[in-house]
Amino acid sequence: MNREEMKAYTFEELANVSRKNPMKAETAKQITFGHRLLHWGFKGKKLKGWSFEQIVKEHIIMADLMIHLKEIYPEARNKGHKMEDDLDKTLPKELQDLSVK
Repeated sequence: MNREEMKAYTFEELANVSRKNPMKAETAKQITFGHRLLHWGFKGKKLKGWSFEQIVKEHIIMADLMIHLKEIYPEARNKGHKMEDDLDKTLPKELQDLSVK
């Protein structure tokens, strides 16, 4: 898997990718910040110790949380997950369909 393979991955395809540095997701703010940080890291910035595969896997998890954020945290101001850049093209089709275009 590499950046040239900009396709929709399934969680099963990423099952063997380590989550040794998972994003914190205990509050709406942490979820929103973690999601932004993953996009920042994907755009060529360095996330120390993160591989492309780890960013893609963690993004799937965070995007799913963003989509359901209002259900989890009713006080959250965020209105779901938005399709922004190529990192979003790596989301499974189901999550892409639930994201704001």
